[in-house]
Amino acid sequence: MEEFNAPQIRTIRDYTIVNVNVGLHYGLIVMSSAHIAKESNKYTGDVFIKNVDKNSRRVNAKSVLSLMTLEASKGTKLRIYVKGTDLEARTFVQRLYSGISTEGPEDDSYYMNFDRFTTK
Repeated sequence: MEEFNAPQIRTIRDYTIVNVNVGLHYGLIVMSSAHIAKESNKYTGDVFIKNVDKNSRRVNAKSVLSLMTLEASKGTKLRIYVKGTDLEARTFVQRLYSGISTEGPEDDSYYMNFDRFTTK
């Protein structure tokens, strides 16, 4: 079974924020960016991601093209910003953290598990 630590979530102004290291074997390529954009579009508020390693600007996580500009390979440190400070925002930032930090097998490098922190 995969081991992981719970994300260190914090709030600043109107945003729920978490840092995450890309765990995906090929990083944020088109397929993984599409999965993140699809997941981000489920949230009604704004969702942004920033490449901390390159000190880039925040990009819209609901846009595949914007996510591709992050040039994030495996191990890259990203910061996720979700508009809102309520339970819904905290839960959503956990879902994105879970998906981006997924370290799947090399032969299934597109696999993203957004539900690692979901309790049933």
